[in-house]
Amino acid sequence: MRNRAVVAGGGMGWWTWLVGAVVAIASGLLLFQLVMFRRFVRYAQHTGRTLERRSAWWRLRTLGREAVALWLAGWWHVRDLFADGRRAPVGERRGPSVLCVHGFGENGTNFFALRRALAAQGRLSEVVSLGRPPRAITRYADVLEPRLERLLDDEGGPVDVICHSMGGIVLRILLARRPDLARRLGRVVTVASPHQGTAGARGLGALPEPGFMGRRRGGWPGLPALHALLPVERVATVGSRDDLTVYPIETTRVEGARCVEVDGVGHAGLIIHPEGYTVVLATLDALPRPGA
Repeated sequence: MRNRAVVAGGGMGWWTWLVGAVVAIASGLLLFQLVMFRRFVRYAQHTGRTLERRSAWWRLRTLGREAVALWLAGWWHVRDLFADGRRAPVGERRGPSVLCVHGFGENGTNFFALRRALAAQGRLSEVVSLGRPPRAITRYADVLEPRLERLLDDEGGPVDVICHSMGGIVLRILLARRPDLARRLGRVVTVASPHQGTAGARGLGALPEPGFMGRRRGGWPGLPALHALLPVERVATVGSRDDLTVYPIETTRVEGARCVEVDGVGHAGLIIHPEGYTVVLATLDALPRPGA
């Protein structure tokens, strides 16, 4: 009986370690969000911007949901690390393919939920993992170029593109380099992309990617704005007023394009939580297709 009690206690200890690890990770992610929120508040105070009036519960809920989004992103990364292939539509196909381009420090697995929703709509999708930081931002465009060109050739027609965060800047770099690819694209939605730079990158200039995406008045010399590369009626942006990574929200907008803004969803949550990616897909569907 005594030996059995020891074995049972050992089993309970294993579960205790597992629960402890989950709690530690969740607490760490929430603490990270609190630090990001503090930076966000200090930026607003420094620039004299008025913060949205939110209750303490609203703030804590939003920060907690973003922590959950980051946890899910990490889990999908482990589970689908080598799943950059195409995701087939469920049932009859009902639209052009969609290429998903991720942001800084991410990979294609971050689009798991959004791609599942695309498949349910009858849309074929593909992702491209651009590589690990740190590296010059132009090198990400070098990886995107052959994948986009191959998909356009395979499709034989326009392809829609959804870009998250840095992915929108990488697409701009590529299309400025290859205007022939720009002419072959369908519709483009950028999600939380810092088209005029982000104040969230301040203090991170030692890394090439955040250093490039830091807040810049007038944008980047020599890099055309997205509305100069594509027909503006086929371009849309989605941003969140509760994004603690890319802010202020007006930096996500593209001149002349449809600009959609949401509340209560964080930077990662825009493509991970249903409240985010359903808005992204609805925004894509609202854009006119080429030739329409």
